[in-house]
Amino acid sequence: MMSSGTRSGWFPSRFPPDEAAAQRLWEWLEEEGGLDAGGIDLSSADLSHGDFSGSWFTDAKLVNTKLVARISTTPTHRAPTSPEPISHAALWYASPWTTQYW
Repeated sequence: MMSSGTRSGWFPSRFPPDEAAAQRLWEWLEEEGGLDAGGIDLSSADLSHGDFSGSWFTDAKLVNTKLVARISTTPTHRAPTSPEPISHAALWYASPWTTQYW
């Protein structure tokens, strides 16, 4: 039985080889909210199509990490509606204090 925090049956297609990073992903799959990936090595993972809203990747190592996202169109932000590699998409995070682009 899955907990209420489980990500709707989504799992990474490939976990990172770094044991601490893989363990953190497993823990996050059972939690509520975003992934705090600050400072962990997610290199070589395939995290495509996961819901990383509210997640933090500050100082995370993302070498050869695959992260394909579906970005929707909103009235204030126009973005592709089909899956795009993250390197080709403008992902944005808006807070009451700032807007950051990755």
